[in-house]
Amino acid sequence: MPSDALLKGEGPDSRFLEYVDQWTFNNLPGLESVGKAPWVITEADVPIAVQWFENRVSGAVAKWFDDRNSLERLIRVAEEPIPGTSHDRIDPRVLRATIILCIVNGYFTDAAGLMTAHLGRDHVQPNMDSFERAAAFDRALADRFPEYRHARGC
Repeated sequence: MPSDALLKGEGPDSRFLEYVDQWTFNNLPGLESVGKAPWVITEADVPIAVQWFENRVSGAVAKWFDDRNSLERLIRVAEEPIPGTSHDRIDPRVLRATIILCIVNGYFTDAAGLMTAHLGRDHVQPNMDSFERAAAFDRALADRFPEYRHARGC
């Protein structure tokens, strides 16, 4: 990708390019009550630690994974606003990664739809994305993927 097509502050070796979406357990709702991991010093501590871990990965974590267990669901996640923000404020990293995932899996119409909606947004994240950066990303994808270009009507 040309540098003007990347999110602000990211380069071709950015660590953020390695994932579609990520959250730490502590940021998921409902996990505040689980508490810090217990120390495992003796064999007797293992069942307590296992129980703690099971409590940690059930509920909110399982739902988070379930919400992302198919490309169709990832597309919906990419369109969701960031919690506590305006309806137009989505996570541009998740959106861009999902668009690329759609393209490499032959979902060109879905990729084009995500990009069309994104370019129509009021870009309220000048610290990460802008209309100009999103448009450059769109052009770079259209240059590399004729099927995407066709789906975008370019």
